[in-house]
Formats: sequence, structure tokens, C-alpha cells
Amino acid sequence: MKDIRFAYFSRPTDRFRCTDIEDILAVARDNNARLNLTGLLVQTPHHFMQVLEGSREAVSQTYARIVNDPRHADVTFYGISEIDEREFCDCHLAFVGAEAFTPDLCRRLFRMPRIIPSLLSDDAAMTLFRELAADKTLAECSEEAITGLRDEDFFEISI
Repeated sequence: MKDIRFAYFSRPTDRFRCTDIEDILAVARDNNARLNLTGLLVQTPHHFMQVLEGSREAVSQTYARIVNDPRHADVTFYGISEIDEREFCDCHLAFVGAEAFTPDLCRRLFRMPRIIPSLLSDDAAMTLFRELAADKTLAECSEEAITGLRDEDFFEISI
């Protein structure tokens, strides 16, 4: 049976804290390694976007966990397709953070100053995922930013 590619976006709930991302990535990477999934998680300033590749069963299990995670709301899928080969196979879960979404990047890809995930088609979302995955420095900078969050002494106020 062929692998599938599945992409979605969601909105973080009030229960999500920016410091949660390190734990989310650690758990997801462990799960993805166990299930032989690969993909990319993107955190925009107001949303999460993710593409996953693997067996239908493994992707379905992972999607069920995401939908039931209280830190996600309005989980909406872009599309699902059978694939001949994986495109996001560099690691079990690459990550690109919100700092990557400069107005220049958004204008270059979509002729808009910011990304609005709900307005993207499946093809446009995949273009974004491919572009972000191709620029390895974005993932490296995002990982460094996560480490910086852990090392900083700060607090958050939720309204």
C-alpha cells in the first residue's frame, strides 16, 4: 500500500503557551520515529500548519491525537493524497517557527504581507511547505529560538 501525505492547519487555544512547543516537538518526534512518519510543523504568528507523510494507519493515528489535543482548535485539513515518494524525509518532524514569516517571504510566495492559512488551497499550502523545508537555515533558526525560550526567564499573561 502506498504512503500518504496529509496537510492541515489549526489554531492554538488559550491552553497553548509558547514554551509548549519544545515538548510538542519532542513528543511528536518520538511518536513519528516509532510510526515511521516524516513531515514539517510550521508555527505561523496565529496558527499551526503541518504536513505528514507515512502509512495511512500511522497518519490517521497521529491526526486523531492532534484533533484531541486541547491546545489545538479548528483543525482543518488541506488535503490527503497517495504518494510515490516522500518529500519531507529529512527528519521525523522538521520545525519552522513564526519568525520565518517575514512580509518579504509572504509577498514573494502569495503576494500578501502575511500568511492566512484558511485562505490557502492545498496546492498553495504545499508550495509553502516545500519552500520552508528547502531553506534549512529557517529550521535551524527556529530550533535555536526554542532553546532561547527555554533559557529565558519570563512569564506569559493570558487574556
